[in-house]
Amino acid sequence: MNWVRFIKHFFIVLVLSIVGSTLLLGGFGFLLAGKEGMINAGGWGLILGIMGVLSSGVLFALNASFWGDYAGRFGSAWLKKETEGDKDQHREQEDYSHWKL
Repeated sequence: MNWVRFIKHFFIVLVLSIVGSTLLLGGFGFLLAGKEGMINAGGWGLILGIMGVLSSGVLFALNASFWGDYAGRFGSAWLKKETEGDKDQHREQEDYSHWKL
């Protein structure tokens, strides 16, 4: 995992979501109540933006592409084990078939 790239993307998402929610709600507040409405709604946008960043940051950190495809490799190994079985799963198992050679 490239931590520098992850931190850079995380802060870009953080800043864009906070600024976007503040501007969106501030603009809506300005349309409704003028300058005071813009300040109040902008404050709410800042609060909601920070709360949204916390949840989106967790989802961003769990994104499998940033973990070097670990989830894909683990999933393919598990699927192969479930479909084909382990190497030693039949080692000490009795053969009760009628088709013995």
